[in-house]
Amino acid sequence: MQANGATGKIPLERVNETELTTLSGNSNFETIWDEEWEKHLFNAAVANVKKQVRPEHYQLFDLYVIQKWPIGKISETLGINSAQIYLSKHRISKLLKNEITSLHKKLDSAPQALAHF
Repeated sequence: MQANGATGKIPLERVNETELTTLSGNSNFETIWDEEWEKHLFNAAVANVKKQVRPEHYQLFDLYVIQKWPIGKISETLGINSAQIYLSKHRISKLLKNEITSLHKKLDSAPQALAHF
């Protein structure tokens, strides 16, 4: 099967069962799948938590945790106290951890719910 010239990816609708079996036989397939799934889950949790917090607090969390800016750079750029950055990181990290746990529980119970159909 040839990949799409523009993206270099195989369109999903063109992957047949044999090719999927061949791909899944790859020892790295499950690892890659799990990593991508965890990234997706993390992004979903971040989106949910982002709706629960003030934008300026999320901005501090994003700069420090996600974008890995040094505390000094954030403090200087935004003109804020470093304690505010640490506090935002602590509070949002806790919310994020709880949200990821909640999403895992929801997903783990989904197969039982679907079994009734």
